Amino acid sequence: MEVYKNGNFSEPAVRIYAKFPRKSKNKQDAPIFENGRFDACELCPLNPNVHPAESPQYLFAWQNAAKMSDEDCNGTVYVYDLKAESFERSKFMIQCHQGQEIQVKVNCKGYAALIWSQNMSDTSGKSYYGEHNLQYVQIFGGRDRQHVPVFQNMINDVAWVDSGERFIVIAGNQPAVATLYDKDCNALFEFGKRYRNTIRVCPFSQLLLIGGFGNLKGEIDFWSLDTLEQVGKTRSDCAIGIEWAPDGKHLMTSVLYERVKVDNQINIFNGCGKKLLNPPRAFNELISAQWQPYPQGVFPKPQISAMQQAAAEEEAKRPKRTFQMPAQNNSAFSQMMRQQMGGAGNEGPRRLDVNDKKNYKEMGNSQAATAKDKV
Repeated sequence: MEVYKNGNFSEPAVRIYAKFPRKSKNKQDAPIFENGRFDACELCPLNPNVHPAESPQYLFAWQNAAKMSDEDCNGTVYVYDLKAESFERSKFMIQCHQGQEIQVKVNCKGYAALIWSQNMSDTSGKSYYGEHNLQYVQIFGGRDRQHVPVFQNMINDVAWVDSGERFIVIAGNQPAVATLYDKDCNALFEFGKRYRNTIRVCPFSQLLLIGGFGNLKGEIDFWSLDTLEQVGKTRSDCAIGIEWAPDGKHLMTSVLYERVKVDNQINIFNGCGKKLLNPPRAFNELISAQWQPYPQGVFPKPQISAMQQAAAEEEAKRPKRTFQMPAQNNSAFSQMMRQQMGGAGNEGPRRLDVNDKKNYKEMGNSQAATAKDKV
């Protein structure tokens, strides 16, 4: 791996070779290093609390378990300081039990990183989607490391709020639980237990989209991150692309040809769910759809109340529809299907109290102990 600095591309400033320790049957033997390769890397932002010249320059590079030797079933994330004198060894490493796929999500201020790892097979036999693990690692914020609780060994999505002060995790089988954490990994709020698997945060870090796409129905909830109240909802069937506009007032969803060969289209909504493109813009083949990027500071912070009022006025104009099941179709199966499709049993949003936060910590510590035994 080669790193170039200061606009000089004629010669790399740093070369890092992928040499990994190979386990020996005898623990007293000196470690033997073998050549390998990194599967991906991620640069960490500079420490905003010090001058850029004084900040460490951290690089995350990792190797997935599926690409490692047969003796080792763990993925590993290696963290290098690009200002160090030697790169024979990383500054520190993070072990990921059976991490066949690893994602590193670094806070925009370099305060902490989330290490999301998963394997393709669940050793407990309870899940078709394998096992997931999420580790929280402080970088410039300190040296704290802990496991973020993962319900039913399943993570659907993870995202930092753009301000870097908080992050959201959707965990568990469907219906799944979406939880808000602060930057120190303390659980703050649950957005409810619903059929959701996607997180998008607006550029101003004030509006949050939590949606259910893919094999779900395309339902979308909009939340205010300032008040932690739901400010709108809508639906976008079969959407593949979901993007906030740079102005923080508009959302675009798109049905793309790479995944869906029919009904390719784009929909535009305001930040609280009002449909602004009716009917949707249709295409024979839609390959990609994206907003024009703009630098920060061009658009003012939008007013949520105005968008919420516009969405409410549109909802009030819609005719109310009711559907009554035939009286003769009242079997146990029919009742169960009506409950599931109607969202019955979904747990509502709630602020977490002291006992809830304690339970989150205990669950994370328990999962950390289990992962440590397996590594």
